Amino acid sequence: MHGLDGKDGSSAVQGAANRWWALALLTGIYCCHTIDRQVIAVVMEAVKHDLKLSDSYVGFLGGMAHALGFMITVIPLGLLADRTNRVRLLSGLVMLWSLLTALGSLASNAVTLALLRLGVGAAEGGGASTATALIADHFAPRQRGLAFGIFYASTALGIALIFLFGGMVAHAYGWRAAFLLAGMPGIVMGLLTLLTLREPLRGQLDSAGPAPKRTSFRAAFQAMRAEPALPWSIAGVTLGSFVVAAVFAWSVSFFGRAHGTDVRDAGLILALSIGVIQGLCLPIFGRINDRLSRGRRDRIHLVTTVGLLANVPVELALFLSPSLPMAIAAMLLLGVTTAAWLGQCFGSVVSLSPPELRGTISGMSQLCTNLLGTGAGPLVAGLLSDALGGGEAGLRTALIIMALGNIPAALTLVAATRCLRRPEAGGGPVPAIA
Repeated sequence: MHGLDGKDGSSAVQGAANRWWALALLTGIYCCHTIDRQVIAVVMEAVKHDLKLSDSYVGFLGGMAHALGFMITVIPLGLLADRTNRVRLLSGLVMLWSLLTALGSLASNAVTLALLRLGVGAAEGGGASTATALIADHFAPRQRGLAFGIFYASTALGIALIFLFGGMVAHAYGWRAAFLLAGMPGIVMGLLTLLTLREPLRGQLDSAGPAPKRTSFRAAFQAMRAEPALPWSIAGVTLGSFVVAAVFAWSVSFFGRAHGTDVRDAGLILALSIGVIQGLCLPIFGRINDRLSRGRRDRIHLVTTVGLLANVPVELALFLSPSLPMAIAAMLLLGVTTAAWLGQCFGSVVSLSPPELRGTISGMSQLCTNLLGTGAGPLVAGLLSDALGGGEAGLRTALIIMALGNIPAALTLVAATRCLRRPEAGGGPVPAIA
């Protein structure tokens, strides 16, 4: 898939088709990543009652169990992605984590389920870093806002599918069937990717040209020191993930406790908010970000900063709503405000990284977002809920406290923007690369 800018019209068309096919496959894989990660959120209440668990332990299953496995492998797999064939690596990983998800249907106790969730997290450790590095080698800088917007729309699609169909299956057949259903698509996607996708040349669309092959963990730290906006961007996406993971992981439980909604109906609400609305808005905000930034690195966080701040009043409205219709309306609006920052915040880390180190730095970013963000968020919310007495009131108060975390997340992106505006940061226009 090297001929993206072919010498004649037919090769250019073929190159464009290959580029979009690659994006479709990678988006599908990350959709499976989301399905397999979020299936526990659909069945948290059922698992809690069946296995007789506390909110704290269920919160551990919903985030930290996965994050601990992810933590162990994300850096080694990121380094491996910078040194080996990324297509074969990603294909094997998606089939492995999907199989482990399906095996969750056989878990007989909380320990077994936690170990399986740890295994899923370990396999998923190389998913995002490998996929985003591949996208950067298929799309030029001026196209990456749209490309990453489409790619991260897969999180919305995955959540929509698992909350909608997983909720229906769990309602009709129990939580074990939901795990079995969640694990099946990834095996198909892994095989399809292995058979149809080719490895692109690293750095072929960046101004520096193809990237050198030598990479190291030390070089990644040096690159982050040379680009101070990178650590601030990673901090922003980590804090944002900490909040949004807690909100989405506990939303089904919140609707059930506060408004008496069953798992099927709550799943439908989440599917509409995150799947339909967020999924449609992610590419739109990606395109808006491309237009507003106009190739300037110091403008890549404009939309994301506003989106994080907008999350605060919307989430407060959700958890303070006295009626179910008002809560549903706030949940649907949350799909819009979350879409404004989610894809672009992750994409900015990739775009600010040197081409030869994108897998490694993305892996470091994913380590932070999964361990301190999506891993810790549901757990901290569960701990807060138990500390505040549990039940409807405890969970509601815990989620209100969590929502305020979007404010420091936005401030870290402001700090990243200030770094990019320094003359030595090269905040001017990025060269237009076809």
